[in-house]
Amino acid sequence: MKLSTETIIKILEEPYQILGKNRAFKNYAPISNASKDDITFCVEKGLVAVEEINKTKASVVVGYINIPQNLLHADEKTVILVENPRLAYIRILKRFFEPRSPRGVHPTAIIGRDCLVDEDIFIGPNVVVGDNVTIGKGTEIHANVYIHRDVKIGRNVILKPGCVIGSAGFGFEKTLDRSYLHFPQLAGVVIEDDVYIGANTCVDRGTLSDTRIQRGTKIDNLVHIAHNVNIGPNCVVICQTCVAGSVTIGEGSWIAPGVTIRDGVKIGKNVLVGMGAVVTKDVPDDDKVIGVPAKSITSQPF
Repeated sequence: MKLSTETIIKILEEPYQILGKNRAFKNYAPISNASKDDITFCVEKGLVAVEEINKTKASVVVGYINIPQNLLHADEKTVILVENPRLAYIRILKRFFEPRSPRGVHPTAIIGRDCLVDEDIFIGPNVVVGDNVTIGKGTEIHANVYIHRDVKIGRNVILKPGCVIGSAGFGFEKTLDRSYLHFPQLAGVVIEDDVYIGANTCVDRGTLSDTRIQRGTKIDNLVHIAHNVNIGPNCVVICQTCVAGSVTIGEGSWIAPGVTIRDGVKIGKNVLVGMGAVVTKDVPDDDKVIGVPAKSITSQPF
């Protein structure tokens, strides 16, 4: 299927400017090895962007709106200039190239009692859904996911292969004979709309109140979310991060790879926690922390 720049601009949700004629393309590629029939994007700025855009063989390039336009070879290719080329390119890929998500329940999936599952969902091979689980419209649950009892999953949620949602949290109390008694984990997990949870990530159920992942939050592969954690809306939690019990993470915060957050810590809104940080104390809104133990670097260049 051949597409054109006229088709693209209809889906852009931000101001744009086009240099060059309406031009056709049929595929996508990175800017470094694109060919004549491809659309690509450039995240560089200034003269570096000009050099990359002029050098690529792609028919259509999406770039930053404030680059030196007089130096671009717009007669050889069409350049679409926007405020955020990566975001615009994502919209293009999702609209025209991303495969449509499958629908239906695979015959090897097991669904427990008293579940409320919307018809417009996908449940893949070998998925296990426990009792009293709710799954909202448009949700995708991929192969080998295990969802324990009393989990509520909203609309348009994506659970990638191997997730475990609602397993018992790791709560023990030492007895007089120095053995350990497990604290019953009686609550569930609430995953709100538009949440993404990557492969082999574990989200434990709450002890007496639910673990909650709020709307729009994205969690990477190989992340551990312990019992009673509450992650606010539109957060990002990246791979190999461990979020211990009863942690609160505020709206819009970014947790980089390999972070450890101590139990009970409260992280504010719009916080950035840098790679490998060990967070042992509360972090206020709009702060940036990094290190072991984590310390604020808000007043320093990041």
